[in-house]
Amino acid sequence: MRSHVSLAAATAAAWLIGFACLSGCLGSDQRDGRLADVGSAAAAIQAGTPLTVRLASGVSSETARVGDPWTGSVVTTVTIGSREAIRAGSPVHGVVTAVHVAERGPRAILDSAVVGIDIEGEPVDVKAITEPVVAGTPRALGDGARVAGMATPPKGDAVVLEPGALMTFTVSEPFVPRRG
Repeated sequence: MRSHVSLAAATAAAWLIGFACLSGCLGSDQRDGRLADVGSAAAAIQAGTPLTVRLASGVSSETARVGDPWTGSVVTTVTIGSREAIRAGSPVHGVVTAVHVAERGPRAILDSAVVGIDIEGEPVDVKAITEPVVAGTPRALGDGARVAGMATPPKGDAVVLEPGALMTFTVSEPFVPRRG
């Protein structure tokens, strides 16, 4: 009986040690609460990762239409562990996802999303979102964004995101930053 218990305990211990070794061998990195597998060649940028983008092209709620493209660049390097996954300055491609032109009463709204990033010259599909910019709110009056219009404009205020505006997007689906 004693050898049967010892054998069961030894088997359980072997399983635990094997699991601990396997878990440790895979490795992981935690950045802002998001885990990424850094033991594999295909480490992913996880959902929830922030991407700060400087707009290269301006966008206005008065002229933009859903689907209109815009461009920008990554402001802050995104890393996985000690590896640079997306370098600052990487070109960003985005689209306008919603527009509401202000009329008397309702405020203008402009919403957009990141749909791709060029990583070392290779286009990578990305899905990253942000909160809509609403005319007359503190966010609309931030760095590079302004509300266009007179004191009592006939059509209402517009959201204007000028070239150089900084916007923070949040990755909504994990993606692999393919790099050579």
